[in-house]
Amino acid sequence: MLCKKCQSPSDNDMYLCKDCSERYPFLYVKRDSDLYLMQDKGFKIGSFGLDLVFSKILISEDGKRMFFTLFSSMEKRTLMYYNFQSDENPLGMVADNVVEFRVSEKGDIVYYIDISNTLYFFDFNKTERISDIAFSMHISKDGKYLVYESADSYFLYNHEEKMSGFIDSNIDFVEISPDFNTMLYIKDNTLYRLTKDLEKESIKDGVKEVIYINDNEIYYINLNNELCFYDAKGARSVLDASKTTFIKKICSEKPFLVVTVGLSLNLLVIKDMFLILNMYSLVSGFMFNSSFDKFAFIGTRTAEEDLIYQLFVYDLNKYALDLITEDVVFHSYLPNDQLVYGVWKDSLLELYMDDKKIDEGRFHEVCSDNESNLYYVKTKRINGSIERDLYFYDIKQDKTTLVAEDIIDFYHISKDMIYYYKDNYSTFDVQNYNLYVFDGEKSKLLDFGLRKHLWLDRISHKSGEKYQPAYICGYDIYWIYFGSFL
Repeated sequence: MLCKKCQSPSDNDMYLCKDCSERYPFLYVKRDSDLYLMQDKGFKIGSFGLDLVFSKILISEDGKRMFFTLFSSMEKRTLMYYNFQSDENPLGMVADNVVEFRVSEKGDIVYYIDISNTLYFFDFNKTERISDIAFSMHISKDGKYLVYESADSYFLYNHEEKMSGFIDSNIDFVEISPDFNTMLYIKDNTLYRLTKDLEKESIKDGVKEVIYINDNEIYYINLNNELCFYDAKGARSVLDASKTTFIKKICSEKPFLVVTVGLSLNLLVIKDMFLILNMYSLVSGFMFNSSFDKFAFIGTRTAEEDLIYQLFVYDLNKYALDLITEDVVFHSYLPNDQLVYGVWKDSLLELYMDDKKIDEGRFHEVCSDNESNLYYVKTKRINGSIERDLYFYDIKQDKTTLVAEDIIDFYHISKDMIYYYKDNYSTFDVQNYNLYVFDGEKSKLLDFGLRKHLWLDRISHKSGEKYQPAYICGYDIYWIYFGSFL
């Protein structure tokens, strides 16, 4: 059998091969309160009792370790780990009474704070106390460095030297890079850069707020409420920011800012140059395509006493503005740069991809994957109750498929492997679900007696927005719309 993710040969009749199952698992809890990891058939990780609740589940970047907290009360919260590479005693405990924790990218180092606000280090061989008082923390991706707050003071902990060094007090951190090579903070309206050796330098004074920073290029608000740009050439004012109502950072990888003044979209800032747009309407919902040569937004016009929401696209190469349609409810650019949006018409929502109508109905969720395929849930009333039906639109085949009717929720891995679960109507237990997988053609029952499923989050040390569709669920799917049309 072939792995449904990478198409490599797989044994044991598993939907995922060993490598992919480590990178794309998810968890669920059965009615006996046993915790299971999903592959083809779930295998039990452990049994923790009926009254326990799981929260903040992380899995390391290489997929070898998983961390989660479980608690029966606020006084009893246990941090656990599971080693997928270990055949003997893979389940272990880090500590009791943990209120917050951070994990290195490889999952080999853990920092945690307990209910007494004591900060600890854990590396599976030993536990060390770092500070008696800690309230928040930032960890480098390798786990060797940690910034933590104690009262109003901040400290940098170096694990190799087992020392904590004082940074400063009453400061606001602007940026801490994943490798801790760049640490920036503001104190008394001065922007400072800090190194891992605790050397600091003053970059710019008169800084009220940092809007955007990339290496040595900085947008900031000065003490005169001016939007300024600073680089190696010095600082210069871009705009009187006291009149602005909105400044949106489009992407941390490129310095695009959209600024509104009053009720109008006034200008688009590209580095220290700006383009006057003068679109005099209430504007919102800015979305750039991946090549950053077009952006979409919602503008409004008044019709009698109603506001009409219009979808516009501005082409930066042509300096041209196009009205796409009216009565728009949501919009987003897909990874292939096509524009997907929903239009309200006759009490229903019409789903479009560019100018092509995909479907219509009462949409509850609309999602996309990296290939720009669409996954969406529509609702309908059956004998006074609401049912949720799951659909899949294959962009290459231009084909819509009904995956399942009356689902509770779904979990996406790839277009030929969509997990979902439904009520088991054979009992009156409100927490009794059946788990299925859809392989692109048909559905298969995988397990039953589920109480709930649990999302796993990758341990992430990245900063800033990397992709325009902002909400990521699972590992390959982007939430475009979540609403209620009943």
